[in-house]
Amino acid sequence: MLFKKQKGSTKDLVYGNASEPEPVRESTSKFKKKEKKAKPQKERQGMGGLLRNKVLWGTLCIIAALLLAFVGVPMAQEKAAALAPVVVLKNDVPIGTQLTREMLAVVEIGASGVPRNAISSISDAAGKYMATIGLADDILTGKRLSDNYPTDDPELLALPEGKVAMAVALDSLEQSVASKLRAGDLIQLFAVMNDTLDATDDLVAMVVPELRAVEVLNVTNNAAVNISDQDDPLDPDEDRQITTVVLAVNQQQAAALAGLTVNAHLHSALVLRGSETGKAALLAAQEEYFSSLKVEDPDEPGTEAEDSGQAGAEVATGPEGEEDT
Repeated sequence: MLFKKQKGSTKDLVYGNASEPEPVRESTSKFKKKEKKAKPQKERQGMGGLLRNKVLWGTLCIIAALLLAFVGVPMAQEKAAALAPVVVLKNDVPIGTQLTREMLAVVEIGASGVPRNAISSISDAAGKYMATIGLADDILTGKRLSDNYPTDDPELLALPEGKVAMAVALDSLEQSVASKLRAGDLIQLFAVMNDTLDATDDLVAMVVPELRAVEVLNVTNNAAVNISDQDDPLDPDEDRQITTVVLAVNQQQAAALAGLTVNAHLHSALVLRGSETGKAALLAAQEEYFSSLKVEDPDEPGTEAEDSGQAGAEVATGPEGEEDT
């Protein structure tokens, strides 16, 4: 409520003779103070309040430290102190060495330091081959050992019974079927005798009966790199021209090849590729040829080996005026 100001003398104001001012009602809405609304208190969640409690946090930290000190640390020490047996090498061993019991020893090391797939028994390592270079005190693992002799040419480890591997030079494109021969192919070899190379007529290659069906084990280039192992046939930097062919032959075929490589110029012809059944049939037919060279009467002078060797020698030397069919 406000009072309206009235005019009067000073005396009246001092001695109070002036009438009391009349109250004047006036709108006080603009002077009315805004009452602040009471903010509702947020309800505290029970767990949230507990987590904000410093005392609780301190207690939890103490419990965790006690568990670590009296449970975790002893378990880690016990694991580190545990020992496990492993097989080690006594001396340096080169790659490809077949291990014997005398080369091996069993030692115990901390279980936490044992490599994966480590061998723990000498019996599991003896008789196997080192696939990597081994140094003294090296721990042996399964990946470092091989059941077979480690080699880049596994086909040489799986020669058929009675066969040997022999290399023949076919260093020109016409000799090696334009360098298209590959491991597993079945080929036939023809021979042009050296004494006919200077003739002007009657240049006929010899059909060598011992070499009608010969299996190719491998082909290499001038750097003795297996051509079949090269990944990118379109890489111009790779030498993919055949210089040498490795063949699987028997003793008679090897003798014929040895003579022909000196006295003749060899050419190859691709007979079969990709059919294992067909290859087996042709190789069996080739073996029947050697069986036919056996003498009918075993009591007669001469042996099978002598007869076969004589046949191979005749082909290798190429008698003048005789053509094999």
